[in-house]
Amino acid sequence: GERAALGFQGSDLTHATYRHVRRLHHGRLRDVGEQVSALRSRKDAAEMAAIRRACQVVEAAVDEVLAGGLTGRTEAAVSWDLRAAMHSHGAEDLAFESIVAAGDRGALAHAIPGERVIRRGDLVVIDAGARVEGYCSDLTRTVAVGICGAPAAEVYGIVLAAQRAGLAAVRAGAQGTAVDAAARRVITEAGYGDAFGHGTG
Repeated sequence: GERAALGFQGSDLTHATYRHVRRLHHGRLRDVGEQVSALRSRKDAAEMAAIRRACQVVEAAVDEVLAGGLTGRTEAAVSWDLRAAMHSHGAEDLAFESIVAAGDRGALAHAIPGERVIRRGDLVVIDAGARVEGYCSDLTRTVAVGICGAPAAEVYGIVLAAQRAGLAAVRAGAQGTAVDAAARRVITEAGYGDAFGHGTG
């Protein structure tokens, strides 16, 4: 009988991959648009369990690395320890390359961990995620190494208030722009609106 067409999501396929798949499937391909993404946007119980486990893995890894201390270590060394800890807690891989950024480097949205040595008084941004059963987590933490100065503590408090305002705006059917606006309003009213370049995630 006639072979069924193979559905694919054109926006997520490179031209080279399309040609390869077309050749393997004898040209019977059909672009299904965003139908697959729409179907996958609603998670079943097994998918939610995998996502929860991915969150637990990265949380345990970050807690483990922080318990070992950050002072005197390079960002890159801490990043490597995060990778190892996630694997030891059950990750099949990283969800993305971890970010460890100390001091002013924490303001870089996608900082690559380097040889910067973490010192007492630094604020350190850690952004890491684990992949478990194909599902990913994404955790961002800002930690103070020892006691940070008053300006940093003030900004940390403002960001915490913005996070709480954003979380309060989260509900079924809410638009991401509304959540972002709730958080952004707090930052703007505190006088730091120009420094809030990254969208609320």
